[in-house]
Amino acid sequence: MATVRSLISAEQIATRLVALAGDIQQCYGEQTFTLLCVLKGSFIFAADLIRQLPTRVEIQFVTASSYVGTQSSGHVHCDAWDATALRGKHVLIVEDIVDTGTTLRHLQQQLQPVGVASLKVAALLTRTQATAPAPDFSGFALGDEFVVGYGLDLDQKYRSLPYIGVVEP
Repeated sequence: MATVRSLISAEQIATRLVALAGDIQQCYGEQTFTLLCVLKGSFIFAADLIRQLPTRVEIQFVTASSYVGTQSSGHVHCDAWDATALRGKHVLIVEDIVDTGTTLRHLQQQLQPVGVASLKVAALLTRTQATAPAPDFSGFALGDEFVVGYGLDLDQKYRSLPYIGVVEP
């Protein structure tokens, strides 16, 4: 059985979420905005984040995946979703991790022609060598470790860990 070495503790995540929520609130002011939660990996992050934000926040979900095991396939698979429901809205994409940027670019390409009022990104984790544009709001920078926990998985395992960790043999 593999063990998981803690990289970012539950306490560190909770503290950073409060600061991120403050930055997001400052950015949007009194405007209503919509969190677009990218499932499955960001559901815990989005749930904890929305509890720190004012009640004028709406939420939508999209299921997107590009990973097989520990590797990006380079292709994004999205379940059917209605991007036009976000027309005219201020949208904050909530991602678990910005790595290759494949999923993020795909979602941005889907949303831009719809006519959203604004489009920003909040990511719990951002790779230091990420090839995507930097998110507007970022929790933690990561090296190249493959991480699990707090919603992130390895073949659907480890999502329930309350911290971010690295699987070790």
